[in-house]
Amino acid sequence: GTEMRGGYVRSQVVLSKEVIDSPMCETPDYFVALSSSAYERFKDTVPDDGVIIYDPAFVEKTDESLKCTQKAFPAKELSMKNFDNPLFANTLVLGAIARIIEGLEKDVVLESLLHIIPKFHDRNRKAFQIGYDYVN
Repeated sequence: GTEMRGGYVRSQVVLSKEVIDSPMCETPDYFVALSSSAYERFKDTVPDDGVIIYDPAFVEKTDESLKCTQKAFPAKELSMKNFDNPLFANTLVLGAIARIIEGLEKDVVLESLLHIIPKFHDRNRKAFQIGYDYVN
């Protein structure tokens, strides 16, 4: 898709206990970068108290001048190591996010994933758990 042609893919998820006025987010508390083009394009939108999670297989150089927390998460490497397939990298990241973001209930996130993606339940469950456990 777009990433393959040198662009980036952007998805936003807004979570709140309050009413959400807009699904758009100008300054995300959390930003997951799975490509260098996305990292470069959106790194400056993360506030100083925010977190950038990036895959070092795709984001080789980070901006050390940023004040936000930056965490390397080797999604592709973990997916290849555990499944011999990069397909499960996104599920690994989702598991990590479920651990990092306070207030997300692990079981609810996992069951939602399994409901939305009816294939590969066993491997998605395993990938989610690996991602969750990887983050301390």
